[in-house]
Amino acid sequence: MVPCATLAMDAPRRWLRLGWQDVRRAPGLTLLFGAVIMLVSAFVPLADGNLRALLEFLAIGSAVGSVFAAITFAVTAFSLPMIADRDVDMVTACVSSIRAVLCNKAVMLLWATLIALLTAVGFLTAFLGLAIIMPWLAYATWHAYRETLDASGWPALD
Repeated sequence: MVPCATLAMDAPRRWLRLGWQDVRRAPGLTLLFGAVIMLVSAFVPLADGNLRALLEFLAIGSAVGSVFAAITFAVTAFSLPMIADRDVDMVTACVSSIRAVLCNKAVMLLWATLIALLTAVGFLTAFLGLAIIMPWLAYATWHAYRETLDASGWPALD
């Protein structure tokens, strides 16, 4: 398992700030990545003007999805950037991510809430906001990983 840091409550704000700096450094790549995420997200199967279908989708998706989202968040919060950065197996990365989330419950609950709120903003802007928000969150997640897990014991990927 990879050692993890104990995070302060201001860590998510710092990650978002650093992620925004990355957006500003690579706007072209950010918009390309964001456009792909926006086109895929726009294919949510809802009929135009069907408020009842939207509400059912949100209610069922929220109830059932919240359990799966919590598990998925814990497993992937740090494992995906770690796998992209280090020569580490999937199990070690996932267990390390879960441990880091559990060791920093309050901070990670705040981080998950910020991710959910920013994603909602992306949806409320007719998916256009996702073109910036999703890459921004991806960059911020990279900074979260680097601050939280000490993966120096595993070789870096080339």
